[in-house]
Amino acid sequence: MKTGKIILIICCAALIAFVLGVSGAVSVANQKEAESMRLTGLLITREPLDSDDSEAVPDEAAGRFAEGGEIVLPEAEPKSGRMYAVLKNSEITDEETGETFTVPEYDFEPVKGYRFITPNTDSPEGPTRNTDCDTAFTDCDISFNTRDDGEDIRLEGTLHVIPDGNPDSCWYFNPVYQLSTGEVYAVGGQFMSFGDTVAGASCGMTLSDKIIETTDGKQTTDTFSITVNLRFMETPVRVAVAQFDGNDALLAKAEYPAGELPESLSPLPEAQYLLVETLSAASDSSESLSRILVQRADDLFTAFYARDGVCVPQICAVDWQ
Repeated sequence: MKTGKIILIICCAALIAFVLGVSGAVSVANQKEAESMRLTGLLITREPLDSDDSEAVPDEAAGRFAEGGEIVLPEAEPKSGRMYAVLKNSEITDEETGETFTVPEYDFEPVKGYRFITPNTDSPEGPTRNTDCDTAFTDCDISFNTRDDGEDIRLEGTLHVIPDGNPDSCWYFNPVYQLSTGEVYAVGGQFMSFGDTVAGASCGMTLSDKIIETTDGKQTTDTFSITVNLRFMETPVRVAVAQFDGNDALLAKAEYPAGELPESLSPLPEAQYLLVETLSAASDSSESLSRILVQRADDLFTAFYARDGVCVPQICAVDWQ
């Protein structure tokens, strides 16, 4: 399962449509003249970056959220308050080749959040666009298309949110910009509450931006789009891995606290499949059990653990004997 990092764009005119139940959707579109700053992603937080910059979704709009209504937000422009990110380099080694790579990462400390951004960074080969995605995101789809007359960027990812039953708890969707000088910063964005949302529900948000620039008589058009899918899950507590033979007889079973699975498992030689069970707890203390089947054709499986209000994936490799 791939993970990546998220991008948000703030728009002058924002049209957001919510459909909640089996699924939901939000769309935003904007066209503006090129500026010295460009939207390059999204930073999702549980606390506001700046109380003067953050704006709530209107109460009447939030009421229509569960009814599948349509919401029109007021015009939104970047505010003065900025949270600048610090560029840090991480070293990653390719396990197969042993080659080491330097990967740029942007740190918004002391703010805790989940970033999905694609800023440009300098490299020996020249400016390079890098995707910096928090490990909490799953199912990330990242597309860059360079044209003679511009560039198209499309991002999509999923964040698994834990509903806490508190209608006053909020999630803040903060746009991230990059200046022409290279600095990356976030500004306070819209916030919403999912405290009353039940596990199993989902919704989606799509934001897009178009920038038109004319240089020496030549016009270029750059487009940007990001979709964030929110899926609501109960808090994972414990993961059990059971091994079965070809006659469905139980051979062995091991239990792990959520988030403490080993990097890899080696089933018994006679094991033909695994049954992975996750025990989860809801905000009202009720419990539920989910199962996934892992067969010999599968070389890994994914379980989840809780971290700061979201469920983070943990991949476990399976070394069949």
